[in-house]
Amino acid sequence: MNTFLHAMHSSPFPLLGDAFCSEPFLLPLTPDNAALAGRDLADQVAFQAFIEREYGTAAWGLAEYLEYREPLLQHLPQMAATQRYFHLGLDVIAPVRSLLYAPLDGTVFTSGYEEGLGNYGGYVVTRHEAPSGAFFCLYGHLQRMDLPPAAMFLPRGEPFARIGDFSENGFWFHHTHMQLLTQRALDEGRMFQGYVTRAELPLVPELFPSPHAVFRSWVRYSQEVSIC
Repeated sequence: MNTFLHAMHSSPFPLLGDAFCSEPFLLPLTPDNAALAGRDLADQVAFQAFIEREYGTAAWGLAEYLEYREPLLQHLPQMAATQRYFHLGLDVIAPVRSLLYAPLDGTVFTSGYEEGLGNYGGYVVTRHEAPSGAFFCLYGHLQRMDLPPAAMFLPRGEPFARIGDFSENGFWFHHTHMQLLTQRALDEGRMFQGYVTRAELPLVPELFPSPHAVFRSWVRYSQEVSIC
């Protein structure tokens, strides 16, 4: 994946644009995070209020790729039944309605709305060409209105979606789930698989590469080009 980005002759555009010129907070959603002990994480309204009290309404944050998230997911039947608790994306936490910008040139592969508690709500999947074949970026938990249509070209830096609220994002705290998928993942019907079991972890590099290869914050970008 990094070889592909080098071949594009341009680095990823910051997903949140220039609105977040500050260091992100890190929010581990793991069993060893003492701040989550005793919290009812099924109540995402209360959890969002906790985030805002703890970190401020204007702050933005990250919750990591491949975290083990049983405390967050155990109330969801679709997760508990299969023990799928390892996170395949990077959660980019920002205020509701925050704009997202295309990190790379690409085409909208599909967009739509996934109903159901704990699901994606509004989503966009973009397709990107690489020397070794196509790869895909999925963005979930988005505002339902005005999602870009399939086949639309999205140039690097183009705004394409907004972070959704509880009524349209699968009833989650305010963030977007950013995930990379390979063609093999799509061929195997795994486009909407955001978590895996422990037994599936060896398959992750071939199906769901780290999104850090494409994600870039304005903080890192501005430090490299001396803006902030």
